Amino acid sequence: MDKADAEWIWNQILSILLVPLRAFENRMLSNNHAEAKRPLRFSVSEGCMTASASYVLNRGVASLLGAGMLLLSPGGAAVLNAQTYVALELVGRWTNTAGTYPATIKVFEGIAYLGYDDLKVLDVLNPAQPTWLASYQPAEGGAAQRIELAGSIGFVALYGGDTTRGGLHVLDLSDPPQPRRLGHSSAPKDARDVKILGDYALVADFYSGLHVLDIRNPAAPVPVARYQTAGNPMALAVANGRAYLAEWWSLQIFDLATITNPRLLGTYDQYTTILRDVKVRGSHAFLAAGDSGLTVLDATRPEQPVRVAQVPTGGHAYQLQIVGERIFLAAGEEGLEVFDISNPVQPQRVGGVFTFGPAQAVDIAGDYAFVVADAGLEIFHLTDRPIGIARQPRSQIFVNDGQPIVLEGLGVSVSPFTYQWHKDGTPLTNDTRISGATDSTLTIGDASPNDQGFYSLTVSNEHGAVTSASAFVEYRPGLREALDHPGLVFQNWNGDWNWQTNVTHDGVDA
Repeated sequence: MDKADAEWIWNQILSILLVPLRAFENRMLSNNHAEAKRPLRFSVSEGCMTASASYVLNRGVASLLGAGMLLLSPGGAAVLNAQTYVALELVGRWTNTAGTYPATIKVFEGIAYLGYDDLKVLDVLNPAQPTWLASYQPAEGGAAQRIELAGSIGFVALYGGDTTRGGLHVLDLSDPPQPRRLGHSSAPKDARDVKILGDYALVADFYSGLHVLDIRNPAAPVPVARYQTAGNPMALAVANGRAYLAEWWSLQIFDLATITNPRLLGTYDQYTTILRDVKVRGSHAFLAAGDSGLTVLDATRPEQPVRVAQVPTGGHAYQLQIVGERIFLAAGEEGLEVFDISNPVQPQRVGGVFTFGPAQAVDIAGDYAFVVADAGLEIFHLTDRPIGIARQPRSQIFVNDGQPIVLEGLGVSVSPFTYQWHKDGTPLTNDTRISGATDSTLTIGDASPNDQGFYSLTVSNEHGAVTSASAFVEYRPGLREALDHPGLVFQNWNGDWNWQTNVTHDGVDA
């Protein structure tokens, strides 16, 4: 290890460990409690380098967790990284034509542009009543994958299956009900994403890598550079003078100092899932990593990006948007999920909502989230609250006799809180079969008919309480219960039933 590498590693350790602790110290020392103070000391070593620091806490017990995170237990339920809950209230819906499939959405000045097989234009100035205005379908065919706006000019990446049907289309959107084609380039035949950087459009092409086009004359985009990659690009981000190209199995980072000659800096390879989308905030790249969920990379050294977090999602992660310190992730069958990324190495789920069909694209405009699924567009109003349920328990149909029932929920709170599970409105308590009645995960062993019903989770703190949607658990009886059910009459078919025939339940096991 050379000196430069050692210094970089040391700086990373300090940035992870010391900054959160100093912020924590400042918050704690600002309190004026008369209680006795106790010191917390820790040390970090890397090779021959050692650092130590001393922190004084006003009350409670502190412990060091993972990468410098603190857990404080001031006499109540512990809260790790206390967060504000993001409530999502459905306020509007637009139904899509059956048989077309969503790829993207972009909202600008009260107009939503939806990429299905064609490009659909909707008026969403009144979120409660989204209204269709127009559709754009190029004569060559192709399916809209992404749209980028530069004022009243729209740049649409079209999927064409490695034919001239795809490419980059340039539209005049000054009159949204009448989108007008200005220009087209088929150099990227299977365009999956597009980003604008000054006078240039960067395009991710599924078959031919990264393209750069001069768009000073929008009517005639001119290809000026191409970097053929080994993979299949799906998405693109531009930040910090670099291009971040998400392919099926890898993320490639390019230097754009000379934009007409992109230079590959480094690659992050993974072979477990398709990378669907990428966004960049500071020195971190955030990936919608398909079945693997949300992946976070530290790209401080673009030559060697390092994975620092992996957060599984209940569904397939398709597309994401970053607004401030939050990520809004279209997570397929799990709907829309919201994460706090103020600490990028430990994203915290702070909200979520199921959508009408698998969520595949999302955009944020003002206080609204616009989510696109197969069924159409759903619009949610965003509100910060001091407590809420970020993950709702899911129904379980046909739980077999004797199998365990497991229900999960996730509370988010700005202060210590408690959990309480209910069945059909009655609070549950732990016993020989039930565990987790006052935790985020409820487990009921050896399912029986009495376990069928509606289950809900209540989260409470000093600000109040909130209860989840009900999850229905349906019990499926085993053979013994089926044979002995009092409502069944057994018939004798050619002597197959020798012990119970033509009678109802007799109280004796079959």
